[in-house]
Amino acid sequence: NSKKYIDEKHTSTEEIPEEIKKLVELRNDAKQSKDWEEADKIRDEINQRGFNIKDTAEGIKIEKI
Repeated sequence: NSKKYIDEKHTSTEEIPEEIKKLVELRNDAKQSKDWEEADKIRDEINQRGFNIKDTAEGIKIEKI
């Protein structure tokens, strides 16, 4: 469940499409595996779909661009 990675205080999850949430989860898995190249590719894909992703101490913050 990607919601556990999302900083819900700073992200309205209702505005985040399921496809973006799935990409966030895939990116997080890549980061945990230290596959930084794949994590960067997924971040770029999220950006191309109109969302910005930031890693914070509280979790991942997602903003619509």
